[in-house]
Amino acid sequence: MFVNITDDLQFGWLFVLPTTLEFASGDENLFEWMYDEVSPHTYNFDNGSLEVSLTSDLYTQKIEIEYDYVLIFLEDRVVGRQSVEMSYDIEWGTLDKLDLYSYLKFGSDVTEAQIILLNENSTQRVSISWATGFVALLTIGLAVGYIRKR
Repeated sequence: MFVNITDDLQFGWLFVLPTTLEFASGDENLFEWMYDEVSPHTYNFDNGSLEVSLTSDLYTQKIEIEYDYVLIFLEDRVVGRQSVEMSYDIEWGTLDKLDLYSYLKFGSDVTEAQIILLNENSTQRVSISWATGFVALLTIGLAVGYIRKR
């Protein structure tokens, strides 16, 4: 499956990857090979970043892109942020976590979405926006207050 980050960049991911690559020179771990291939191309600029990490149990790759420009023919400003973070379990080759985030403001229209897939065996945590937690606590408080008044 592919996630279209921009018109020029597609970020590929799968639910399961092989853990070993076979070369004429011998077998190599896929995630160590990917880390060696991607890490020289990492960057961190004002308008985006590409990060990759390899630990004893996870391979993680994260890309973020921010843009702000004016469409001349419509005279509207476009502001956007997009990010994709994916982690794989090195031992099994399974997708451990996939976090997709997109924010787009075009004129006065705003679109924001976040999708998080987390393997049930994952040791990673899912970050929840404080606003979401506040709304949940407020809703619970209102429900408890309503029940007490009855």
